[in-house]
Amino acid sequence: KHQNLDLLRLNVPTIFGQYLEDAAIEIASSPPADLDQASRLDLTHLLAFAIDEAYTREIDDALSVEILKTDGPMHSRQRLWVHIADPSRYIELGSPLDISARRRASSIYLPTETIPMFPMSLASGPLS
Repeated sequence: KHQNLDLLRLNVPTIFGQYLEDAAIEIASSPPADLDQASRLDLTHLLAFAIDEAYTREIDDALSVEILKTDGPMHSRQRLWVHIADPSRYIELGSPLDISARRRASSIYLPTETIPMFPMSLASGPLS
């Protein structure tokens, strides 16, 4: 397998420990209560367009356009919605998954591979 020397030199973690994988599977199969549910706006009726490549497994951001009716001369306006995944919905502050994600800071997209910020059971599941 190809070794990215910059990843090695910068000590970038490229795999998740079993305890993180297990924690991710547990969250994916039994999500915690949504403490912010009352303040969330359900936009599932909007057609969303992902900003990711067609082959990506982490679909964590998207755009929608909503047509708003008005009485003015233009008779309609458009509202652009930017949809971004909310890991804090599932990941408890200070948990091992939170600490690992903070260390990683972001998913890393390379020509040869993607190194996700969270285990794929979350990144391509509830967080997508």
